[in-house]
Amino acid sequence: MTEFCLRRRKMLAMSVALISVTILACIAVFVLQDFPNSSDEYVAIYQAKTFLRGRLWNEPHPMRHFFAFYWILSRNNKQFGMYLPGWPLLLTLALTVKLPLFLVNPLLGTLSLFAVFLLGKRIYDEKTALLAVIIILLSSFFLINSASYFTHTPCSLFILLFVYFSICYMDGGKKHNALLSGIFWASAFMVRPYSALLSAIPIFVYFLPIMSRRPKGVLWFLVGMAPFALFLMFYNYKLMGNIFSFPFTSVPTNQRLYLSVSGIKNCYYYLRKFMLWTPPSLLIIYFVYLPGSIKKPRENIVSLFFVLFIVGYLFFPFNAGNQYGPRYYYEAFPFLILFITSRLFRENVYFQKSKFSKFVFFLFVLGLLFNIPMVIMHLNEEKKVIWERTDLYRLVKKEGIKNAIVFLKTGTGTTRTFAPLDLTRNDPDYSNDVLYAHYLYDRQNLKHASIKKELINQTLMDYYPGRNYYLYTYDRDKRKGFLEQIGKVDNVDEKAKE
Repeated sequence: MTEFCLRRRKMLAMSVALISVTILACIAVFVLQDFPNSSDEYVAIYQAKTFLRGRLWNEPHPMRHFFAFYWILSRNNKQFGMYLPGWPLLLTLALTVKLPLFLVNPLLGTLSLFAVFLLGKRIYDEKTALLAVIIILLSSFFLINSASYFTHTPCSLFILLFVYFSICYMDGGKKHNALLSGIFWASAFMVRPYSALLSAIPIFVYFLPIMSRRPKGVLWFLVGMAPFALFLMFYNYKLMGNIFSFPFTSVPTNQRLYLSVSGIKNCYYYLRKFMLWTPPSLLIIYFVYLPGSIKKPRENIVSLFFVLFIVGYLFFPFNAGNQYGPRYYYEAFPFLILFITSRLFRENVYFQKSKFSKFVFFLFVLGLLFNIPMVIMHLNEEKKVIWERTDLYRLVKKEGIKNAIVFLKTGTGTTRTFAPLDLTRNDPDYSNDVLYAHYLYDRQNLKHASIKKELINQTLMDYYPGRNYYLYTYDRDKRKGFLEQIGKVDNVDEKAKE
């Protein structure tokens, strides 16, 4: 079957591209509902809209405490997203050419499938490469992440291309491959720096002897990196006042890596989730074949990626939060599939396999069959979660609310609760017709707490005197939100005396 498909390469490539983009776009619209389902995703869009306005930061709102949002920072009278600019710049490009943002990751995810094929063909053969693409495309881990706004999809594409061109250079010594390797590694670093650093380890270790004999290749690699490094230093300097200080280091938990009990617990949680978001036998098969891969250093490059990501993210002391499967392992996932596929399909005929290989192959087929209902389950669950999380915005639209401020007294959602800090999704210039603000009050030492709440929130009402004001609450038992119109406080002094 694979030989038949490979004889019709052009038709096959067009079919895979069309099927992949269509499936991913449908998931993005009908399952994920074109909603950035995490603060990380939303902040990337916030940064893209900022860049589209021709600036790197925004002016903080005079009453910024009402509009606080996860990972949007205020420093030196500048307000900006804490993430590196690589992914937001890609989204800015899409906004510039009027490409719907929900299509960006489906297109990049499809391109990553072609990158997997190129890399698999280079290291193994066309049959292995094609089968790896099919297995990846059947996984909910790939499908839902590549339909989302997460940074992992572009980073995975760049890492795959970095590895591919690195191997091309080591095989042929052509300088343009070293140049492209540097470009794609720097691109990955601009999106997810830690994942890029982890991906460089196997390339550096196994190709160091070759690089020492070809120093010009290292030079061309650095030439490819240089424009990205210069821009990133400029970006850091403008936002942080220091070319080597990244915005995300403003958050204390991002300032250092260390091994901790929470990191070990997270690792166990990620591996367990991995078996639920991919054919579950893949992880078992990977660790079965991993020890034997040491005999073949060239192929061992591919086998090392997943275990490196497991070890590397042990040193992240905090959980990944909102995610579709163990997203920190996403960039290593294609390498795991390539490695496993090369081992499972070494023999052309099933009956040529040893008894042990037949048993492992049986586990693989069993995992694929189990994966089918799991994909359906994940699609249904994520659709349900996002439907709950978008309750606020749906309710505002349904009731036709205009020229208003909506105070958030609670978060939203029952299956996986969304905090108010994830709901204040306003335009970078706060030019929305409806602004979403925190319902603020001080609980400490307040005899007249209800009056105090109203007084604090009234400061924002006074700032926007011509607007209507609403209070949003979500009933988790009823799985439903409620909007109540509120007004300014009258005769506050008299009430306080009572």
